[in-house]
Amino acid sequence: MDISINSQEKVGKEFFFKLLFYVALCLKLIQWDLSISLIKIQFNSNLIDILCLGLLLGSFFFRESYPVKLLIYFFLFSILSVMVYIKTGNRDILLMALFIFASYDIEFSNIIKCAMVIKSIFLILCTLLSILHIIPNYEFYEFRGVRKSLGYVTYNYAPRELFYIICYYIYLKKTKFKFIELIIIELLAFYYGQLTLSRTTFYLITLMVGIVVLNKLTLNKFFKTSFSRMISYIYILASVFTVVVLKLYMINPVKYKFLNFFTTGRLEYSIIALNKYGISLFGQKIEWVGLAFNQSKVIEYNYVDNSYLQMLLNYGIIYTIVVVVCLTLICRYAIRSNNYNLVIILVILAIRAIVEPQLWVVQYNIFSLLLLPTILMLNRKGV
Repeated sequence: MDISINSQEKVGKEFFFKLLFYVALCLKLIQWDLSISLIKIQFNSNLIDILCLGLLLGSFFFRESYPVKLLIYFFLFSILSVMVYIKTGNRDILLMALFIFASYDIEFSNIIKCAMVIKSIFLILCTLLSILHIIPNYEFYEFRGVRKSLGYVTYNYAPRELFYIICYYIYLKKTKFKFIELIIIELLAFYYGQLTLSRTTFYLITLMVGIVVLNKLTLNKFFKTSFSRMISYIYILASVFTVVVLKLYMINPVKYKFLNFFTTGRLEYSIIALNKYGISLFGQKIEWVGLAFNQSKVIEYNYVDNSYLQMLLNYGIIYTIVVVVCLTLICRYAIRSNNYNLVIILVILAIRAIVEPQLWVVQYNIFSLLLLPTILMLNRKGV
């Protein structure tokens, strides 16, 4: 009888800490998707962040047991996160630490399903409502054509949401793909790419689908080569590539102006930000000013799209190195566990991070929550 009661209590506690985690995740994702959409419902971001912090702390401390080694990692990572938060005032740093360590003993595929459902609902809803003229469908006129926002505050959000939904879907499908599914994915990428003129997202989705097909046709032999060793360091390579390209452009901007043109001015804005803010150990508070439809033309555009550089400027050199190391470990985990779809996704995310700033944001790159399974596996097998 006592055993039965204890078992029921254990199940009840397990359900409760998982519930707290999922409520926090849903609140954060919904609040973010509402903030970037033109649906006239808004949550107070400060209140949501505080609520999420409380829920995640509750989920973390409500557990009966937690591996001692992970507790040590949590303590060290939390100290670093708090130090960066004090410098930057960015609560996402604290939330990322809590999301990672509160996700222990929670099935990652269920976390992915949760994120995919929420983002899919918002993408479909915003697209349909904008087409029906129930919410605005802003138009941005550029030299290459008209870019539509499809119910979001600017044109790059709809294809960005689609990109991550496809990443989630490919992860969940593993090797059970039918070619018709990949064709539908490509058609969706083409549709959103045409309306928003977001070439990079379309090319990366096409590249991802192409590698998935190639890997499927070669029966996973594509990754069973020395090539896999290089892939495990893709985030380090992407970081080094960022530094090298910026250095080349700083030395001779005229010679490498084609690179700036190819990246639609991103290199120039990166150099301006680098000169303006410099690099610190634990980060600094920076008010980034991106693109928005109703933004005053008097406000100076001040944004860095490269994830590696933005983290370096915003969060400092120490935190950036830790993040790159963590993502490198997750890559090694994916390769060692023969999860080839995850490997493909991580490679594409590393490349995308060169021109997009969502690398270490739980609202998009939810694969960062694989850090705990990575640590546990690598501790068992040795790095």
